[in-house]
Amino acid sequence: MIITTAHAATAHAATAHAADAAHHSGSLLESTDFWYGVAFVLFVVLLVRPILKALFGILDHRIENISHDIEGARAEREEAQNLLATYKRKQRDALEEAEDILSSAKKEATRLRDEAQKDLEHSLKARQEQALQ
Repeated sequence: MIITTAHAATAHAATAHAADAAHHSGSLLESTDFWYGVAFVLFVVLLVRPILKALFGILDHRIENISHDIEGARAEREEAQNLLATYKRKQRDALEEAEDILSSAKKEATRLRDEAQKDLEHSLKARQEQALQ
């Protein structure tokens, strides 16, 4: 009987399948694949946990810094708004004072003009009377 390579491959595959079936027919706790899986999961959990803890610590620190910056910006904004209100009030007061000064100056100019007019009229009357005498 001549065994061809196809028959040999089929026989080898059948033998490997039978050995694999025998290997898997044992309990789960006796399987090396199971323990490799458990070890891998434990490795990943033990490795990822400190990394996540450090990452969350960094993120928490960053959040605190951003919150602090935001609070600082709010305080500076309030201070700027207060300064703006103060300067607007000072500007308004200065404009009112300038209007008061201008009004007072106009009144004084009118009074001085009227007084000069009266003095001129009085002076002219006195000269006319002097001229007539």
